[in-house]
Amino acid sequence: MSKARRILIWTITAVMLLLFSEIWIKNEAISHVVSIIGSLVMMRVFMKAFKDESKKVTFWVTIAMAAFMVDILLNLILLSI
Repeated sequence: MSKARRILIWTITAVMLLLFSEIWIKNEAISHVVSIIGSLVMMRVFMKAFKDESKKVTFWVTIAMAAFMVDILLNLILLSI
């Protein structure tokens, strides 16, 4: 299986986890856990897809990583409440 196909499969998986956690899961604790897993998968996809790119792309990947980390932090805070 090619690298592009694997990245596509992981991207679809992460997006479905994020959508699934927000829309269909009614239990808030489980929803936050699934959202955290989806964010971690998306971070992995971004790191693998844009591993050897230019400085401009690396900057935006860093911004995306920070956004996913903030999302994970917020979900952990909401999970602990």
